[in-house]
Amino acid sequence: MKKVAMLLFYIVLLVTLLPTNSLATTLEKLPSTESSKHWKVVIAKADDEDPNLNKSRNPDLYSVYSMDIKTLAEKTLN
Repeated sequence: MKKVAMLLFYIVLLVTLLPTNSLATTLEKLPSTESSKHWKVVIAKADDEDPNLNKSRNPDLYSVYSMDIKTLAEKTLN
């Protein structure tokens, strides 16, 4: 019983002390491009402005973006 109490105490301690805040970056300028030696990633507004793509009840709540990923490497490593 003492082991169970200590285990519960440690679980509660870990849950209360772990950081629960999260941060997200915003896209100030579109299209946003990042690249490396092997990849190029472009984030932009959605390619197709079809209103049926956003099926949420509140379409103004979510923003729809497109993400194009291209490989720049000539060889692939397997």
